[in-house]
Amino acid sequence: MYLTNQGPEDVNLSYRSLYEESVTVYSGEGVTLRQICPRYVRSGQIAELKLEIENLNPQYLSFTYQLNLTCFAWEDKQVLTISFDEMMYEKTGRYTLTYRLQAAQADGVEASAAVEPETFGLYLSKQRVGGQAGGRSAAYVTAMDEKEEMIRQYHRQAMENLLENTCQETIYLCRIFMGKAADSYIIDHVENMPYRQYVMSNPLNAALTHMLIEEGRRGAGGGG
Repeated sequence: MYLTNQGPEDVNLSYRSLYEESVTVYSGEGVTLRQICPRYVRSGQIAELKLEIENLNPQYLSFTYQLNLTCFAWEDKQVLTISFDEMMYEKTGRYTLTYRLQAAQADGVEASAAVEPETFGLYLSKQRVGGQAGGRSAAYVTAMDEKEEMIRQYHRQAMENLLENTCQETIYLCRIFMGKAADSYIIDHVENMPYRQYVMSNPLNAALTHMLIEEGRRGAGGGG
């Protein structure tokens, strides 16, 4: 057990990584911008791309950048402009923006939302901050039910790969937030399990997945 001031490079550390992908597009000056995208999306359907914003800096944050879309569309466009101004919100330090992207009418292709680095601009209290952004969120477009596709892809992976991706992981038990008081620091608050590294047993996971698939089928059939 040890303390570190560095978060994980990849926060896909739990069962959530089976159905969604997290990509950090910027980190610095107490600011972290992270895109969350579903790994699978039904052909022609909507995928929700989420941007999680964390600002631990006392100054107000604003930023903008563009995403180039492939096999995705936002309001019938292939470019999505992301913008945020903390002055427009109650300052809580954490925010989530959600964008509804339309997947292409295709099967077995990859849809993506890639950061255009030269469009990135970040400001703290209206002063521009240097730094670069980058990253690419991707989803597999399928004609199948997304849950069935997730199970199919999971079973296709070799056991060696699964072990390689998990056996050496660091488990983050908590994040400790510090505040300065005169010449010393005090603990402001503690966030338990910040990256949701919970473990589900295979039987429980299989049962829940089966129940979700059956629920989806019933819904598709009109509940009859």
